[in-house]
Amino acid sequence: MSPRNPRNEARPGGADERPVSLWERVARPAPTARVALTPERIAVTAVAVADAEGLDAITMRRLAAELGVAPMAAYRYVSGKGELLDLMVDLVHGELELPEVELGWREALRLLALRNRELLLAHPWLVRIAGGEGHWR
Repeated sequence: MSPRNPRNEARPGGADERPVSLWERVARPAPTARVALTPERIAVTAVAVADAEGLDAITMRRLAAELGVAPMAAYRYVSGKGELLDLMVDLVHGELELPEVELGWREALRLLALRNRELLLAHPWLVRIAGGEGHWR
């Protein structure tokens, strides 16, 4: 037995179409697919915003808008801005290429310092976080 439509609501688009019950409308899939979030996707998006506009541009609401999700969706992955910043720092430090083992300690440290400088120039907001300014815990 199919559910009845007490209001006799018809589908949009024509009067000659059969009425659609509430149960049929509820059972339909959402019109757009939900965006799958991951900690990496969250971090990549936050880093892109911080690189373009600075650390102050990072808010959970802004992040949600950039990701195309509801404002509270990111909280399933990070508890707040402090954890978000941790993800961002981990992501960009993953870009840092370590010196080869065969190098002497002085050359290895020199190369590491140069690569750290390149990283900080690419992500200037890192300086604020390293100085303790960025953590809002």
